[in-house]
Amino acid sequence: MNIDQHIRDFLNKNHLGVISTNGSHGMESAVVYYTFDDDLNIYFNTRSNTRKYENTKEHPEVAFVIYQTDPSLTLQLSGTAEEITELGEHTELYKQLLAQTLSKGT
Repeated sequence: MNIDQHIRDFLNKNHLGVISTNGSHGMESAVVYYTFDDDLNIYFNTRSNTRKYENTKEHPEVAFVIYQTDPSLTLQLSGTAEEITELGEHTELYKQLLAQTLSKGT
């Protein structure tokens, strides 16, 4: 099994991650539900009145961490946050996020 498949398996088994952003209030981290695509892009939903949203508009570089306890593993990612503004894409990603969250019983 290649490394991408290990990452996909890990992402599928977990549903919460921590996004870290930097803005005028300094460094901030927040727990978010996430989904991902075939290219291993991570997607999360947030309101436009949150600090994480404001921070990613000001400084789009972010870090993202996912942790599981059994067995103890951590996946650490970094990249550039981009806002999804196209309604159809936004709606589809929200449906995926909701379905994954509900299927995991949370």
